Amino acid sequence: MVKGVELRAKLKSSGIIIRCKSDRGLAKEAPMAYKDVANMVSVVTEAGIAKRVVRVKPVAVIKG
Repeated sequence: MVKGVELRAKLKSSGIIIRCKSDRGLAKEAPMAYKDVANMVSVVTEAGIAKRVVRVKPVAVIKG
């Protein structure tokens, strides 16, 4: 289980700006809750489902 207060401190120390009203809400969007994008791109590329064309770097996450 991810604790929002700990995640907030970790992200802040990495230079990530956080605008979230609650630590609980932040914990729901923890990076470790998602699959590794690089691994997923490799899997679909090797399966012939997709073609790798560019690598992007996220600059913001907005949760509604």
